[in-house]
Amino acid sequence: MDAIASYFKFSERGTSFATEARAGLTTFMVMVYIVFLNAGILGDGFQLAPDDPGRIALSAATALIAGIMTIAMGVIGNYPFALAAGLGINAIVAFSLTGRGLSPAGAMGVIVLEGLVVVILVAVGFREAVMNAVPLALKRAIGAGIGLFILFIGFANGGLIQSGCSPFVPLPVCAGTLVTPSFPTEPGQFVFLFGLALTIIPVVFTVSEDALNAVPKSYREASLALGATRWETAWKVVLPAAAPGLLAASVLGFGRAIGETMIV
Repeated sequence: MDAIASYFKFSERGTSFATEARAGLTTFMVMVYIVFLNAGILGDGFQLAPDDPGRIALSAATALIAGIMTIAMGVIGNYPFALAAGLGINAIVAFSLTGRGLSPAGAMGVIVLEGLVVVILVAVGFREAVMNAVPLALKRAIGAGIGLFILFIGFANGGLIQSGCSPFVPLPVCAGTLVTPSFPTEPGQFVFLFGLALTIIPVVFTVSEDALNAVPKSYREASLALGATRWETAWKVVLPAAAPGLLAASVLGFGRAIGETMIV
């Protein structure tokens, strides 16, 4: 354990093995959707049947690449960053490139070439210059847009929104609106809600812990010195001071569970 703490510089970064383990579990829970979603998008674009073994291969490849790259980022780069396939470019591969006559293999070959170009741009510093030129507000807006996109897909596939005008969960008759809320009555919908809650909880606890620890120690010491009990100090001093952070934890937990928080 000491060797791990020394290699990853836990003391210098103000963290611990338990904190990193919780953060890793939280990150996994909010990213694992890509294993299924990426396979679904590519499988549909490549016109694979629902029971085609190729869909299993796509899921396995997505998980394998994410695992290898994340381990490499941690062990070689010594950074706690998780890497996986991103949304957007998979839709281009699945629908745009194949729609122009390329085979699935040819479309994936284009992505290999694109990856080599990106490596060159990173090596010469051009990508960093472009990213530094993009305003922070726009970067955050991109992350919010991706989150809303995944929110729609998740709610549609989870059966919480339906529409006869939607390709996700068609109804016998179009309701006349783009989306129609569907009150959960089926087992699959309750499983979706349970999974959503299970994903939210780790994020809420992690951010809440940070919010509580951010309250200055002098607040607690002053309250106790004035004769307040520990319970009164926690309820009337610490909790109000940490309230904004606790609210942010709830919002962030929900947002990360249904979408993707991504600040490039």
